[in-house]
Amino acid sequence: MKGVFKGILVLIILAVVVGGVAFFAVPMNNKLVLNKFSRQLKEAELPESTELIASEQQYGRLIGDKNGLDFLAVIIIKSELSITQLKEFYNEKVYFNAKDTHNEIDLYIYNMESSSINNLIELNTEVSFDELSGITDLSDYYAIILIDAGYPAGLDHNGYGF
Repeated sequence: MKGVFKGILVLIILAVVVGGVAFFAVPMNNKLVLNKFSRQLKEAELPESTELIASEQQYGRLIGDKNGLDFLAVIIIKSELSITQLKEFYNEKVYFNAKDTHNEIDLYIYNMESSSINNLIELNTEVSFDELSGITDLSDYYAIILIDAGYPAGLDHNGYGF
């Protein structure tokens, strides 16, 4: 009888340890995936007459009302080029998915209207840039936004609307 009890206790302890490891390891893996995903914007060659001002990356339940993992990479640039020229430049590039190559990636290019991109694109979280606060003329500032959305949250609690 003691042997059965010890066996059950060992199984319970093992399940708790494995669950705890998964609770921390899966989000850490997704942070690594996010870093790789966002590097394609942050470290990419910029068009001429353009400078990188700021960047942001996030993952979690960012878009829509569904539970799931979304990956977001944003760079803010200052450029002498027109938005049409910037769209031509960035649309020529090939972007890779955060995880699944069958998922569709969305690329948005907007002229900044404030220090936040939330007035440009609907997100479940605030994404703003301190680097733009105090600048009154944002006519030469643009947001380049890359989104790969709709992954199952799986074991990553960041993909659920807690």
